[in-house]
Amino acid sequence: MINQISRGSEWHKWDLHLHSCYSELNNCFSHDTTGEICEDDFVNCIKQSGLSAIGLTNYFNLKKEDLALKNRLNSLGIKTFLNMEVRLSNLNKVDELFDYHVIFDDSLDDQVIKNLMGELKASTESIDVAFNRLSKDQIEHTACISFEELNQILEANEELRGKYIKGFLSRGHGSATSDADPKNQTVFRDIAKKSDFLIHSSDNANNLQKDRNYWLNKSPYVKPLLQNSDAHSLDQIGKKFSWIKADLTFDGLRQILFEPESRISLDESKPDQKSDYLTIDHVKFQQEIDGKKFDKKIYFNSNLNTIIGGRSNGKSTLTNSIAKALKNKNYTKKDENGNQMFSFDNSNFEVFWQGDGQPNNDREVEFLPQDYMIRLVQNDKQRNELIESTVRTDTSNFEKIQNFRKNEQQKLDEINESVSQYLGLKRDFLHLQEPEGDKKGIQSEIKKITQRIKEQPSQSDFSADDGKKYQQQIDSLDQLSREREQIDIDLRSFKNLANQKIELQKDFAEITDETRISLQKYLDDLSMDLNQKWSTKISELKDVKENQSRELDKKIETIKKSPEYLKGNEHISQNEVLSQLIESKKQEQVRLSAFDKFTKNKENLEEKIKDSQDDILAKYQQLRDVQNTLQKDFIIQAGKNGIVEIKLYFKRIRFDEQLNGLLNKGNKSNLDFISHFDSDTDNTIKGLFTETNLSYNQSKGQDDLIQGVFNHKWFELTYELSYEGDDFNQMSQGKRAFVILTLLLEFSEDKKPVIIDQPEDSLDNRAIYKDLTRYLKTKKRERQIILVTHNPNIVVGSDAENIIVANQNSINTPNVNGIKFDYCNGSLENSFEKQEGKSFLASQGIREHVIEVLEGGSDAFEKREKKYNMN
Repeated sequence: MINQISRGSEWHKWDLHLHSCYSELNNCFSHDTTGEICEDDFVNCIKQSGLSAIGLTNYFNLKKEDLALKNRLNSLGIKTFLNMEVRLSNLNKVDELFDYHVIFDDSLDDQVIKNLMGELKASTESIDVAFNRLSKDQIEHTACISFEELNQILEANEELRGKYIKGFLSRGHGSATSDADPKNQTVFRDIAKKSDFLIHSSDNANNLQKDRNYWLNKSPYVKPLLQNSDAHSLDQIGKKFSWIKADLTFDGLRQILFEPESRISLDESKPDQKSDYLTIDHVKFQQEIDGKKFDKKIYFNSNLNTIIGGRSNGKSTLTNSIAKALKNKNYTKKDENGNQMFSFDNSNFEVFWQGDGQPNNDREVEFLPQDYMIRLVQNDKQRNELIESTVRTDTSNFEKIQNFRKNEQQKLDEINESVSQYLGLKRDFLHLQEPEGDKKGIQSEIKKITQRIKEQPSQSDFSADDGKKYQQQIDSLDQLSREREQIDIDLRSFKNLANQKIELQKDFAEITDETRISLQKYLDDLSMDLNQKWSTKISELKDVKENQSRELDKKIETIKKSPEYLKGNEHISQNEVLSQLIESKKQEQVRLSAFDKFTKNKENLEEKIKDSQDDILAKYQQLRDVQNTLQKDFIIQAGKNGIVEIKLYFKRIRFDEQLNGLLNKGNKSNLDFISHFDSDTDNTIKGLFTETNLSYNQSKGQDDLIQGVFNHKWFELTYELSYEGDDFNQMSQGKRAFVILTLLLEFSEDKKPVIIDQPEDSLDNRAIYKDLTRYLKTKKRERQIILVTHNPNIVVGSDAENIIVANQNSINTPNVNGIKFDYCNGSLENSFEKQEGKSFLASQGIREHVIEVLEGGSDAFEKREKKYNMN
């Protein structure tokens, strides 16, 4: 029968080589004063040892006392299998006889075992003797049986078929090892091939792991290896054991033959332990039929739970109800056909977590609804956001992204500022006004006036020497006045500079509040100190300039009071013609100075414009260098062998995506420019300032093009994926969906439960069998997985610990009490044939449900069980 509170295959301590207290040889178990075995001591010791299942072992003959003890232990909840230990006549490399073990299904009728003990015969020194008639002396010294004969009798017995497994020691006395002799090697290979398991009880942990690794990865016959106690005394019980993940049944034990690595752990502590608050224990909800309410509980394994059932049988209803109850953002309101998604009443749907006695609907799960991976495959933006979220888990690489974005924004801001300056320079250039007249004509006129001025002194008492001295004073006065004017400009500027405060700022977003407050106070103190020094420096410079101004005023006043200057002024004032000539010369000199100033400003602006263009292009190249450096240095790998890689590149943004409508599309030159821009953005941008063959819309011009181009990003950070070296974009859609699933789980730091609804709808068959099953077997050890599926390869190939069968009530598949949806759960090894008169779910074992519900279920089991050449 299916145990309704089962969680499927769970880890238990097993010791399949624990000698019976009635063992014939080396029996060191407790006896009373009369010499009788103290069976109660033996049983109590096992109960207190923490063992859940044992192989009750005796040499050659499994006696009636062993059979009774097996039944007693089973009745006490200690799953007990009989283990018959024999000595094979085959020799190992140290000329010892092989020790060999046969473990029997505990459901075998005792009489079958008794009959077998009479049928099997051991060779002694003189005659063959039935196992149940061997003396202690014969068992200890002479009894043996050939492997061929033992195997033949076991295989010929119809009642035993599928009811036993057999194996040999890997080390120690009686171990099945061979030397270089070809004949011995042949015997050893034959025994290894036809055996099911190995027993190990070495005290050397290195030997244990070495042997396990050999039989799992190097031997041509992959075999499960079990660590057991070989206990002959009470103090040895519970000291050596194996963790086996299975139902406490013989069918559960047989699963180690099909999953020899994942179903056995030789660690001291329980494997795959997960935090209670990260593991759903069970859910509880109500359904109402004809006014009556019925409670339902569904229990979960801490590893992989698969939910199976026909269409519309409540698989997605269950997972969607969990997501809804836990307020997951991916909770689905409508199914793939757009119909309202059914879910159990949220007010009565309770989620219980391991270790909690009360429901808690405030914790989180990760929920991947139907077609979720496909949607991410098809949506570049959402996929990039997903990759970005996974990149955050890699501190080193995410820091590269953060630093890049700061640098990128800084470069963009610098480019924008430079473009603004460039456009300002161009406006200044356009606003330059050339003075009236002709520079050469003005220069000629000045020469004429100068000549006439020179001619004037010969007509008066003002000598040529006086005129020369006067001109020197005039020139000195002009020079001093210009210097005085520049000092006045500086003094006027000092007032504005003194009012400008220096503020130091840094981005403290990624650090703690305590550290941020400390650093901000330090920056504030630095700012105060800098502003004080700045104010002091401005004051010092102001004093210097004011002193210089006073000195210049003195020099100017000295010139104006000099005899030469006064005599010259007097001479000019008395000579009206000369006065007019001098005034005319001044006016012409002003005009000439205007031309010089215009020419100088024009040349200066032209040079600044060219430098500004070079500066913009240099900063644009710096931006591209920052992008290229990140692209070169960035790579993230996930998985033990780096099977998933995340790289990044910078995808071109098309011209029309940013500046559509700027250029006239009817112009061939414009179309050619846009085409070149999209195919060779960098070189097109480099020639932007010299591009003159374009026509613009709506009174736009080249400046608008330059500003538009440099104010936008033309390369967008995009992530690219690869899986086992294959480019994501070259994969089939189904394979890409699997990579997305890997990305969702492999890079996530979360250990909270993950619920996946029918991933096979997004995957191709090869990805399901080769990749997904392998991946699930790895990830279920790290976090609890609840997975809806209709694919048998996922259930069987991933060795799901807990299979939940969903069923909707119908005439052909009735549920207890007629409730709409019902569920049962158990392990893959839970197996019994259909029984009449029961509800659909209770009528057969989980294995039978898998085969019936999932098309290809039988093939999946057969494929799994043939994996290691097992029947």
